[in-house]
Amino acid sequence: MKKEKIIVIEGLQGSGKTWLARYIKQILGASNLYHLAGTSDNTITGLYKSRNMHINLLKYIKTLEGCSLNLIFDRIFITEQVYSQIGYKDYDFTSSYNNLLKDFYGLDFEIILILLTITDIKELARRLGIRILKTDVSRKGLGDSEYNVSESIKQQNEYIKTFNKLPESRNVQKYIIDNSYFAAADFIKNLLTKG
Repeated sequence: MKKEKIIVIEGLQGSGKTWLARYIKQILGASNLYHLAGTSDNTITGLYKSRNMHINLLKYIKTLEGCSLNLIFDRIFITEQVYSQIGYKDYDFTSSYNNLLKDFYGLDFEIILILLTITDIKELARRLGIRILKTDVSRKGLGDSEYNVSESIKQQNEYIKTFNKLPESRNVQKYIIDNSYFAAADFIKNLLTKG
């Protein structure tokens, strides 16, 4: 009997995470889809809020082991680690991240971690709604956040670095997919429908 899956999709804004998560839900059938956002509190108290949210999330996931249900996550605590490493947070999430990762890897699921990247800079700018001129033009994004191509590339590089450091495990598969031209859809369909 096939083991239930946890599929986590990570990547910068505009990489196609949300679309791919919905696509995977259609392929897998019996699955729950979660779109996670971290706390907006970037101060040291945000560390405890984020840590506690993810600890409780893992406890919840543990209760679903053996329920014949796949779980799909549009981001998880990996993003919190990336954002703290870049300096978007006023705290270091590393200790919490390492503990969460250990518990996450111990779940009784087949775990598939996917990092979507965009290597075509013009395509990235198009998806973010930024016109590339002689200088790196920024635009106001959601809320008060400001996005620009250089910042997005910085995020992407940090995601790749973090992903490459994820430990190997018999129940965990990890993939970095260039989704500049939506290649992730075919790759994922083949991965999930093989055998």
